[in-house]
Amino acid sequence: MQDSAPAWRHSYGAFARYSPAQPWVISAEADVLINTFQGVANRTGLTGFVTTDYEPWKGLHFTATGEFADASFAGGSDVGAWGGLIWFFLPHVDIRGDYIYRSLGSNLASGSRTSTNALLAQLHFYL
Repeated sequence: MQDSAPAWRHSYGAFARYSPAQPWVISAEADVLINTFQGVANRTGLTGFVTTDYEPWKGLHFTATGEFADASFAGGSDVGAWGGLIWFFLPHVDIRGDYIYRSLGSNLASGSRTSTNALLAQLHFYL
């Protein structure tokens, strides 16, 4: 099995960030994933995301993210979407809430998919 074989894992990609207007930021990243295994076939895939951040008032951010991953081009790519709210209510402190949807592909011939939904709440303290 490839996942248990000794491997050299690396990625190469590009990142872009753009602000079309003062309260908006759009970021994107795409990476080629290369897994070089010892004694078994190598595996190459892609991953990436596009995210938007809208700040209608100082310290309050609405975010949306779309993401994808295909680890081997053998079918079964994964896609996901995030929606969130971040409030920077004190210096060096923020609270965040996200809704996360993921649709996970299967490498099986059936082509079945598994979907997940999650809510995530975080409180950050930082320097």
